[in-house]
Amino acid sequence: MSRRTDSLAFARKLFNERGSHAVTTNHIAQEADISVGNLYYHFRSKEEMILALFDQLDEAWRTRLNVPDPSRVTWADLRSLMAEHFAIVWEFRFFYREQITLRQNDRRLTRRWKLANQRGRDDMLSLLKSYFHCLGYAPPAPTGLDRLADACWLVADFWLVHQEMRTGPVRRKDLDLGVELFASIMRPLIASLEARCPPRERPDAH
Repeated sequence: MSRRTDSLAFARKLFNERGSHAVTTNHIAQEADISVGNLYYHFRSKEEMILALFDQLDEAWRTRLNVPDPSRVTWADLRSLMAEHFAIVWEFRFFYREQITLRQNDRRLTRRWKLANQRGRDDMLSLLKSYFHCLGYAPPAPTGLDRLADACWLVADFWLVHQEMRTGPVRRKDLDLGVELFASIMRPLIASLEARCPPRERPDAH
């Protein structure tokens, strides 16, 4: 890896462990075993490093949250995507813990996060539409489908923070509960559809 990439990896590690507010560029340089001057050659400030890390997070969203065939989304696809999403959350967990403060401190980050967040929510809506279509069910009314997408996206975006507020620092496996909560949100809707049409695939089938 390049010195720049190494520095970002060490910064992410420290931010995840201590919180970005408690980490200075001196800490990062020491962890990366380089001089502060060398670090500043690649990044003008800690804020520039945070912005570069967000670009890595956005790239992970774009490249890792995909399904084999978007026109034929299965329940296994949805569960797999949610599980992969929480893997990304864990890798960049400081962003999720600190997103309000970080966005308040950097307008550039606010703009990028807003665009990425809207894209993620819209992708969730598209996946749900495709899933219901593949089941052979008419999807819920547009308002209902929008609310379902919002509920699923809230779980995806805020489950880590919710868990830490309830129980303190989370472990990686605690995020798996977010996948189960997502399934719990989906089951009642599928059950109501089953009453009208025999199901081809159920949310608890996998």
